Amino acid sequence: MKLNILHLADFHCNAEDELYLKNVGRALCKDVAEQAAAGIKPDIVCVTGDLVSPASGCKKQLAHAWRVARS
Repeated sequence: MKLNILHLADFHCNAEDELYLKNVGRALCKDVAEQAAAGIKPDIVCVTGDLVSPASGCKKQLAHAWRVARS
């Protein structure tokens, strides 16, 4: 059985990185769409590592990153 895994790691986001997050998010979605069109679709998506920068307000930064990623 073949298993395709999309592994994303260490975003290190913070609230000041909105433009960066939008650009990376768009590029990631484009890459995944191109892979899917070629018949390569992930069975599992793993997001590991540091999602936010290790500074105060990590919960706020993570919430902001999710909001930007969905926009």
